[in-house]
Amino acid sequence: MAAFAVGFAALSIGRQRAFNTGRFDLGNMTQAVWATAHGHFLEVTNLAGEQTSRLGSHFDPILAALAPLWLAWPSPDMLLTVQAIAIALGAVPVYWLARKHIGSRHAALGFAIAYLLYPATEWLTLNEFHPVAFACPLLLYAFWYLDEDRLIPFAVFSLLAIACKEEIGLVVAGFGVWYMVSRRRVKEGAGILAVGVAASALAVEVVVPHFSGSASAFYSRYSEVGGTSCVRSSRTPCAFSARRSRAATSTTSATCSSRSDSSSCSRRCCCSQRCPRLRSTSCPRIPTRRRCTSTTRPA
Repeated sequence: MAAFAVGFAALSIGRQRAFNTGRFDLGNMTQAVWATAHGHFLEVTNLAGEQTSRLGSHFDPILAALAPLWLAWPSPDMLLTVQAIAIALGAVPVYWLARKHIGSRHAALGFAIAYLLYPATEWLTLNEFHPVAFACPLLLYAFWYLDEDRLIPFAVFSLLAIACKEEIGLVVAGFGVWYMVSRRRVKEGAGILAVGVAASALAVEVVVPHFSGSASAFYSRYSEVGGTSCVRSSRTPCAFSARRSRAATSTTSATCSSRSDSSSCSRRCCCSQRCPRLRSTSCPRIPTRRRCTSTTRPA
């Protein structure tokens, strides 16, 4: 663990010193921590040059916990070092869990080393700096305490993990399902499940829109599966129009009309979630993979 923390902290700092890091994401994370340390809670500068809250992009208030450390070591190197140490500490609950369930200290040591040598763990450590990286060791500690039926420490580590990013609450909800099935603790497991789902829903539907003024910009990442508008309303047929068309005929397929305006095209091809007047986008759910286009172009 010590070798991992020292080695990967040195590699991360070396990338920073060699100008191989960027505004996304070490730059804006550093600014959020710096601003918090100087009395402006998680304030960052967006791409338009405006001062906004980091919570308008992602729910990761755990960044504020690094503000006291910034006062002692005001450098991006501090963030990279803390991240390497935190991820290295995740080997401890891995060792505890393996020793408990396998009954061998040597095998448990092997699992801990495998965690540290796992390429995804190492990539997470070297990929600049992200507060969601803290969720990895925090969730491991949370699961260890849940496996020990120690619900108070589990709750503490789970809440800390939830503060790392908006979707982590769903992982905690999964712990609740595991607790109900494996330990037959239906009441406690259902409570964990409900809190986890509620935490993610609150972060996505309330906190992020409150600080951004709109829905999360990262919804577009789910455009390939129909976007969010189709999920929220079962009355909207757009996500299933292509499927029905494929079932109706094998020779013809639904396509977006090139003569339609942007609203019509977006209804028939909601997967793109983009305005075709600005740029043409592919329609993954259309079998022929034609493009949504519009005759109207910006000047």
